[in-house]
Amino acid sequence: QETPQGRRLVPGRYVMLGGDLVGFRLGRYDRRQPLVIDPTISFSTFLGSTGTDQALSAATDNAGNLYIAGTTTSTTFPTTAPLQGTNGGGTSDGFVVKVGPNHTVIYATYFGGSGADTAMGVAALNGEAIVCGETASTNFPRQLALQPTLAGGTDAFVSRLASDGRSLVYSTYLGGTATDRLKGIAVDSNGDAYFAGMSNSANFPVANPLQPVLAGNIDGVLVKLDSTGQNLVYATYLGGAAQDDLSGVTINSNGELFATGTTSSADFPTLGAQQAANGGLDDAVVLGLNSGGSALLFSTYLGGSAKEVGGHAPALDPLGNLYVVGATGSTDFPVTSGAAQTTYGGGSADGFVACYTGGGTVLLYATYIGGSADDRLLAVAADAAGQATFGGSTASTDLSTVAPLQPATGGGLDFMLGRLNTAGNTTQFLTYLGGNGTDQFYHGVADANARWHFAGYSASPNFPLSSPIQGAKSTGDDAVFGVVGGFGQQADLQIAAEGSAAVGNDIYNNDGANQTANGNTVVNYRASFTVTLQNDGGIDDVFSVTGPASSGGWTIAYFVPGSPRTDITSEVTTTGYQVAIGAGGQQSLTLEMTPSNAVAEGDSQTVLVTGQSVADASMLDAVGATATVVGPPRLDYTGEPGYEADGVEPDSGTVNSTYVFRATYINPRGAAATGVQLHVRRNGTEIAGSPVAMTSLSGQPLTGVTYQAQVDRSILTGLVKEGTYDYYLTATDGVTAASGPLSVSNAGPIVNNTPPTITNLVLVPAAPLANQDITVSYDYSDADGDPEAGTTFAWRVNGTAVALPPAADQRTLTQDRFGMGDRID
Repeated sequence: QETPQGRRLVPGRYVMLGGDLVGFRLGRYDRRQPLVIDPTISFSTFLGSTGTDQALSAATDNAGNLYIAGTTTSTTFPTTAPLQGTNGGGTSDGFVVKVGPNHTVIYATYFGGSGADTAMGVAALNGEAIVCGETASTNFPRQLALQPTLAGGTDAFVSRLASDGRSLVYSTYLGGTATDRLKGIAVDSNGDAYFAGMSNSANFPVANPLQPVLAGNIDGVLVKLDSTGQNLVYATYLGGAAQDDLSGVTINSNGELFATGTTSSADFPTLGAQQAANGGLDDAVVLGLNSGGSALLFSTYLGGSAKEVGGHAPALDPLGNLYVVGATGSTDFPVTSGAAQTTYGGGSADGFVACYTGGGTVLLYATYIGGSADDRLLAVAADAAGQATFGGSTASTDLSTVAPLQPATGGGLDFMLGRLNTAGNTTQFLTYLGGNGTDQFYHGVADANARWHFAGYSASPNFPLSSPIQGAKSTGDDAVFGVVGGFGQQADLQIAAEGSAAVGNDIYNNDGANQTANGNTVVNYRASFTVTLQNDGGIDDVFSVTGPASSGGWTIAYFVPGSPRTDITSEVTTTGYQVAIGAGGQQSLTLEMTPSNAVAEGDSQTVLVTGQSVADASMLDAVGATATVVGPPRLDYTGEPGYEADGVEPDSGTVNSTYVFRATYINPRGAAATGVQLHVRRNGTEIAGSPVAMTSLSGQPLTGVTYQAQVDRSILTGLVKEGTYDYYLTATDGVTAASGPLSVSNAGPIVNNTPPTITNLVLVPAAPLANQDITVSYDYSDADGDPEAGTTFAWRVNGTAVALPPAADQRTLTQDRFGMGDRID
């Protein structure tokens, strides 16, 4: 751990976190200071034979493959599945190597003709390698060549190798009658390739040029070649009246190009320059070019009163800040106040690292890197936090190493690898890497896992190796390349989103940085999201979580889940909510977004939740939640074939009929319905057996779910009287009871209203005497079924109704009810 009092070791060990995750368990440490994982060499190897073999460029892809390009004078270079199995016959050949993630060679091939050939740059595209360099061979390998013949002297070349290395997709010369070279390379997702280099040919093949003619003895050149290799999007000189060489290039997602190099010209083209004039002998140059190659975005000198040399590989971070490296012999190099090293270390050169922001017009920081002898930096990479990892070579024995892999020089010339913090005022790592001979670093590139892939050559038999392809140096200088894992990597603490795609449902995703979850809601009901704070590092830490407050008709609230849950809205929206999370642990928070009546259907609100590690370790993600107001859920009767619009079949029957009710539930939010019920009433009073649960048949809430209830008198026991019944449906929408019930109502079914009939009326005796018992019998029938409860039977005596007992079809009356002359009907 880096502290104001110096570096302090923190004990630690690996722990299994579950599944295939491995973390760290650490001892006590100062949580106010960053923790740093020391780098390790995960792979390092020689590759070469009896001649001189030099690895000049490295690239990596998302699959973990490593690509190396370089030059060899060996006639027995170790090839594997080669495109070209033997030396082309010249003084040197290029070579291209592809190594798999398990550190086995996929292919290794010579690449050249009968002249001198050097592969200077390599980039990876979907498993293929795009290579550039220079050649003096008239029989250089070509395929679908844009320029099929050597124009003279030495020409640049551009070649694209298939993923297995056995064939060429395209390969072409590119040059004029003098000397032309391409060494810086980048490739975009479309397969278009970008190059930086130099030319002293007056007839270099320009296309849509920003500068159409050679301005001096040697000019820089910038080239964009389309994915087919058949068309130059642009090719231009760029330079002044003296000598200019562009050596490194990178691009952004818009296809804008950023380059670095060296110039001795006093009139190098500048625009928006942070340093408008050459400071001395040679200066580094830094520039940006628009996507069409038609205009500079900016261009500036960088240097002091002595000599500077620009590096091979500039870099961009996600914010668009540009990082460049190189070497300077100037004691007045324009370092910034508070830089990691503000004074020149000595020797003929120190390395430098510079960072530009504001579209390249503002120098954010610039620092020396070096000791009392010669030091040069050639490559840089930047991570999402703006930390710059760099590589180069050093002859200094007094580097101020920090957390070194190798604390002291091995002898002669060594690699040096290092890393600066975001502000450029602290060296987080600085290490030697080399043996007892000459070890020359040429190129390096970082992958998404903060691993540094390096390329160079070594004359040291004891160069540090790890899982090597070739474990011993051959008789000549050998290429060396490898991977340093965890270089400068801080403890990995991240905030991750696990958000809801529908109200009431937590649907988990893991989209990486800046995740966004989407949900739908309706006015006055909440959209709920789960945000998970994940400590994936090996240290206990405290997170501070912040988010926006309510605005624009939306109520935004934050909670810690539990029973009861804890409202943390005030802390999140003001000072930040702080929560301690142990190594490998996590804490879930709930984000709720509720639109008021003032929010229209179709409107949305996005909330960005951010976190900060109190221990100042890397916070990888911010998370967003977007809620959109949609229409409310609907419950309605089905008007499908066989069913009337009122949703019942039949819509008229008897008390003994079976009725089938159907309904459709639709919820634009996607939440399922619960408690869908059928209610049946007669004369405003719910009958016995009601309500009846409806059963889901099929469908999805977004497009419609069909519900059904099949009822008869065994279920609706109150369905015993003819007449008109009304009915209605209720449901909740799957969130809370407060958001329902949904209700629709309708009239029907109509139970037949056919009047009952009485037939076969018989009076015994037919002519009764006074005070004589009389028995009446009759037949009763009703099309709607048996007599309903409450049905009355009566006869009239002298015109006045007299009720009969309702229990039987035959009624008996005693004689004392009637007198002489009474009329009975």
